[in-house]
Formats: sequence, C-alpha cells, structure tokens
Amino acid sequence: DAYFLLSVGKETSAKLIGRLTESRPTPEWLAKLKQRAAIERVGTITHLNIASAWKIFEPLIPDPKVRTMLEGLGAARLTAVSSVSGLDGQGIVRRDFVDVTGLPAGLGDKPLTAADLTPIPDNASFAAAARFDLVWLYRQVLDFIAKTEPDADAKAQIAQAEKTLGFEIEGDLLASFGDVWTVHATPEGILPLGGLVITATVRDREKFQKVHDTLLGMAAALLKAAPDAPATLETKTHRGIEMHHVQVNGPVAWDPAWAVVDGRLVVAATLQALKSHINRGGKRSLAAVPAVVERLKEGPITLTYQDTRAALEQAFGWIKTVGPMVIGQLATSGIKIELPTLPDLEAIGPLILPQIDTTRRTADGLESVSTCTVPIGSLGAGSPATIGVAVALLLPAVNGARAAARQNQEMNQLKQIGIALQNAHDVKKRFPAAAIRDKEGKPLLSWRVAILPDLDEVALYNEFHLDEPWDSEHNKPLLEKMPEVYKNARVGDLGNKTVYLVPVGKETVFSDIDGANMRTITDGASRTILVVEVEPDKAVLWTKPDDLEIDPKHPEAGLGKDQNGMFTVLAVDCSVHLLPAGIDPKDLWALFTRAGREEVTFPDLEAAGQFEIQVEAAPAR
Repeated sequence: DAYFLLSVGKETSAKLIGRLTESRPTPEWLAKLKQRAAIERVGTITHLNIASAWKIFEPLIPDPKVRTMLEGLGAARLTAVSSVSGLDGQGIVRRDFVDVTGLPAGLGDKPLTAADLTPIPDNASFAAAARFDLVWLYRQVLDFIAKTEPDADAKAQIAQAEKTLGFEIEGDLLASFGDVWTVHATPEGILPLGGLVITATVRDREKFQKVHDTLLGMAAALLKAAPDAPATLETKTHRGIEMHHVQVNGPVAWDPAWAVVDGRLVVAATLQALKSHINRGGKRSLAAVPAVVERLKEGPITLTYQDTRAALEQAFGWIKTVGPMVIGQLATSGIKIELPTLPDLEAIGPLILPQIDTTRRTADGLESVSTCTVPIGSLGAGSPATIGVAVALLLPAVNGARAAARQNQEMNQLKQIGIALQNAHDVKKRFPAAAIRDKEGKPLLSWRVAILPDLDEVALYNEFHLDEPWDSEHNKPLLEKMPEVYKNARVGDLGNKTVYLVPVGKETVFSDIDGANMRTITDGASRTILVVEVEPDKAVLWTKPDDLEIDPKHPEAGLGKDQNGMFTVLAVDCSVHLLPAGIDPKDLWALFTRAGREEVTFPDLEAAGQFEIQVEAAPAR
C-alpha cells in the first residue's frame, strides 16, 4: 500500500507484512510509550529493546573483561531506550526515555529548585544546571575499577597521591563541594564565551579553603621556579570578596579568575566577568523566566536553557556582516554559493520561545524532555539531529573551500618553482639540467637542489657537497631539510619526498644533459610544460636526481590527479594550468615537446577564449 519496508533476516519481511495486514492490538510497549510521551502530533517514534538485545549479544562477547566492563557500566540493567518527537500547541517537543532496572540510589534523588538557579541571570544566552554529588560519583568510579581491574589497586595509588598532596581526595576535596553545579554565558562583550561563568556549591568552607590554599601554593611554587613562567597568580579584593586571578603572559582572550561568593565557588573566563557576577548581587535569576518556572515543576535533575532569539540575532548579524566577505573569498576560488534569505526577525520574534532541555528521574529510569520553536540546538550542546543537518549542509562547501585553498597553494608553489627556474636561466642562459652530474656524467643531485639559491635557500644550498651523490654520508642527512615549497598539501605528508618533478625524455625541455636554452623552445614558452605534479606513489626523495620519464603514447601516466581528475602542470612562462582527465594524448604530448611545431594551446586557455599569437623564426631542418 503506502509503506516502504526495509528489513533484515529470514522471513522478516513476511512477518512484517503480516502484522500490517492482520488486525492486531497495539503492542504494549507502543501504547505505553505514546501515553508516557503525551505529544499531540507525533512525528517520530524510536524504540530499542535493550534487554532482548543484551540477551542476544552478551553470550557473543568473547572477552570476559569486556563483558564485566559492560556490566559495570549498567548494560545488564538497561531494559529499553525510546524516543518520541512531534508538535504540541507551542512548538517542537522531544521526549527520551531510558528504562533501567534498579537505578542507583544517589542519582537524581533530589531535583533542582528555583534557589539552585540563583547564580544564573535571567538574561543568560546559554545556561545549564545539574544536581550530582562528587562523592557519590567518585565512589561509583572506584567500584567500577574494582570490578573491571581487580589488580589495579586504585585505592593504594590514591593513598600515595594523597600523601604527596597533603589532603584526602574524597574526605577533603570532593566532600567540600555541594551537589549543585551551574554554567552560563551572557551576551556581554565580543569575545567568544568571554562572559562564561561556572559555579559549584561549597558544602564545607573550611575543608575547601584547606585544599584551595594547598593547590594554590603548589601552583605558585611551580610558576616561580619556571625560567619563563607562562602566567602569574594575583589576589585582589572586590566589594570585600577575595578574588584569585591568573594573569597570562601574552596576548590571550581569557584570564581566568575565581572566588567564593554566597556559598558558591565561582570560576569565570575573565576577571571582568567575575566582577560582573559579584556586582549582580541578588538580581533576577533564570528561575524567574516563565518557561523555566513551568519546567522546574517537573522536578528535573538537569536543565539546559538556550535563548533562541538571542542566538538567532547573533547568527543573523554574522550572516549579514561576515557572510558577504566569506562569499567573496570563496568566489575567488571558483566556489559560488548564495546566502539564504533571512526571515523578518521582528515579525517572528514573539513566536520564538527558548529551548529548554531537562532530565528527571522516574519510576522506570530517566526521562529527558526538549522543547523549542526553532531547532537550532544550544551553543554549548546542540542536539545530534541539529548537528547532523548542519554538517550535511555545510560539509560540501567546507570541503570545496578546503580543496580550493589547497589548489591555490599548490599553484602558488608551482609558480615559485617556475620563477626560480627562470631566474636560474637568466643567470646561466639555460635552465638547470635535470641533475647535477660529476665529471663522468653520473647524476649526483636533483635540479631541486640546484635552484635553492633562487628560492631564497642559499644557506641550505651551501650545506650540500655538490661533488657528492644525494645519499652520501654528508648529503643524506640534508633530506630532512626539504623546503616547504616542495611539499604538497593536497597529497598530505610524504616525509622527505616531493611530487614536483620535471618531465624528462626525448624532445622535453629537460632532454639535454646540460639544460635547455629558451631559444630551443620553439613551440612557445606558454605552450610547453616545464614542471609537473605526479601521483603520490611516484613521489621521489627531493634531493635525488629522479624525475618523470614521459611516454609519448601515454603521456598522462604518472601525473597526479585532483578529486576531479584534473592534472596540474607548470608552463615555461610560469603559468599554471589544470588539464582535464580526458585530454587527447597527442595534444598532451605536444605540450610536453619543446620544438614539435604543434599548434596546441592549453585547454583552460581555450575554454577562457584566450589565444596566444606568436611569431618566431623556426630553425631550419
């Protein structure tokens, strides 16, 4: 009928069709899931029976340690994971359920209250709050290690560390903290997350101060002993509150600072953000926002808040200001994209509600609820679906931009090599030979070494013994000093090898053992190939006198292709060209020859309607 069915397993399709055609009651799990979700217009339903899956896969796990680890993580206690999404009267709703047999005591026993959100201002652009006990979490981790690594003796290692530190990790450090943690960012300033503030309740101020002073003293001693300390520690007072501040030595965007304020440890990305938090005092908190008030009634143990309208305003501003610059830059690389048509934010503003995600403990396990009107995800924790869609939309453009950037770099490097070869020709009235040879004509070093002075690498050139082969005891270590111009970003790291070779063989520019003179290139400097890029498996050690032998019948053999199958070559006149994969072998060979008298132009010049008119006196034959 109107269904597309995809199944795996023998007879699965037949059984599936049978369930569709027969009159059967709604499965118990589905009826319960719809009732729990209570979403008016259901869009998607996902359900995974973990208990059944565990029974199938648990016996198939060959390693007992892996099985023990999974059991320690609670895999055997999971019964089902389900998700329902859709629309209600205000916007988009998603409810996720994790059903667990025997949810550990201490996880979500006590929900968040309005007082717990006091440190978060009502104008926060992003905020999150959670209730969890560090001592409980610490003990769970130790218990897990004891089950999965019984020989590790973690407690003995911890005891040794505590002896060095001078305090107990659980009894002093972890026990000094309460169980409420918050993080928020305000739209102040222009620096990314410049207004970021993290808070944690302090349960035992005396224990906290002991640990704090010990760690602060250790840090100060380390910085004092360092010859070039990266930062300095400062203590300041603001409105009667002692603040500690890390002053980084150098141009950085953040200078972390912290203080204990109203029974909470407050850590801010900058000293100014900490001062702003202290100045704020008892002003309105996020708990006063109507949408948050409603969600707190559900008794959540975690809450994440995103001011969607503020995020859209920021995104619209970036698109309007930075977008045209990015589009222009991409256009210079041949990538043409258009900015989206933005809606009237003032018109849709009243309809945009904040995105709020909460998690709470239930009789069956854990339940999380996400509500929003614009599914953009939060700045700090975007939903997987949002991230997936964004990646799918942006990846082609990003990859295209990267490819274009690499291609531009490659073309610039070829041009630099061409200019160096031309400079060498201007000095000696001929191009360098493909190899530096000894008196008997034996190749010693590559032309790439010969043009080093013309690449501003005189010091490196002077290190070579030009009368010794590339792999001599003296010359071989110089392989490690390959200039950046011989590296190709598109093909990746090839060590000391390069893909930039010259074409050698009969009738090429480098067919002469002593190097060619410009007067012998009668086909024209703009119609003759000087340097090529080869495939990575044809790359050669850059100092080794080894290049690409051109086969007149198959001249494309060995040439390196980009993702579109194009070849990149350098002409004698230092112009760089992209040759199509389908170029006629005869035309390509004509471009390799220096005096073949063929009237062949580079295809990219023909496509652009550029033709060279050149009159030269050809030597008599």
